Amino acid sequence: MRGLLKGLAGRVVKRYQGMSIQMVLSLSFTAVALVGVVFMGGSLLLRFSDSARNLSQQATRRVLAQVNLNLDSYLRRMMRVSDTMYYRVIKNTDLASDTLDEEMGLLYEENRDGTGNPYFSFNVTYQGHGPYGDRECWWGEPEDFFTNPGLDDASRYILSNYLGSVMATQRHLADMVDAFRASDEPIVLVVFGDHKPWLGNGNSVYHALGVTLDQDSQEGFYNYWSTPYLIWANGAAKAALGRDVRGKGPDISPCFLMNVLFEQLGWTGDAYMQAVDPCRAELPVIHSPGARLTAAGELTAQLPPEQKELARRFLCLSYYRAHQLER
Repeated sequence: MRGLLKGLAGRVVKRYQGMSIQMVLSLSFTAVALVGVVFMGGSLLLRFSDSARNLSQQATRRVLAQVNLNLDSYLRRMMRVSDTMYYRVIKNTDLASDTLDEEMGLLYEENRDGTGNPYFSFNVTYQGHGPYGDRECWWGEPEDFFTNPGLDDASRYILSNYLGSVMATQRHLADMVDAFRASDEPIVLVVFGDHKPWLGNGNSVYHALGVTLDQDSQEGFYNYWSTPYLIWANGAAKAALGRDVRGKGPDISPCFLMNVLFEQLGWTGDAYMQAVDPCRAELPVIHSPGARLTAAGELTAQLPPEQKELARRFLCLSYYRAHQLER
């Protein structure tokens, strides 16, 4: 093989030596031209690929922007429809200013059609939202709610006003539950809070009470972020479901609340809920700054590769769910 290559190289050199100068120049220019064409073609191809990729990305961004715009417009229209329904049912009804449960009951009575079709109502209230007054107690005297002589007057008023609002909310909730308990229609309520209460600028009342908010500790993490949730079903719902809705629910992120509800009702849920259930089983609490609560109850920011992949998959699924995209 080596001899063959050597002989071939010798013939090429000999033939080249026998060529005229004109032929050598022609071949040289041809070779240079071919190299230039290949180089320019490759360069143009790369530029075309980059341009096509950029155009594709711009088109995708425009589509997403249009989808978001259409979604915002749709939500605004639905909110106007909701407001219209709300005021049509409630505005001309003689209600006291603090009877939120009666208003929700009216909306339920107005919208249920009696044919077995489900009625879903999502209501948000900030009836007990802070900030709370620090110069007077709106619900009686501070001593009616707690005794702590170590607090200054401003802290006592703030805390008593917060506890008074909790008391009022609980009374309304109890009245609404009592009304729905007597209904022969199956009714399921889900009640949850969205954040801890404001108790003074810089969390002053928490500090005065000795409540730690150190998020590096598990106790402080729970004190800072945890809020209660309640799932309740009346007797008709329990009979229709063939199961009792009772017990203490697990510690979860709010994004898994619907999964827990469906589990309690004996329902499977859609493809998204089924896809995120493995993550819920391993990481029931996923918190945005990076803290994770494992199924074993361990608070950690460092996950093993398997759980890290579960968290990454969950975040991807949530993104595509929120933007209604399909991969």
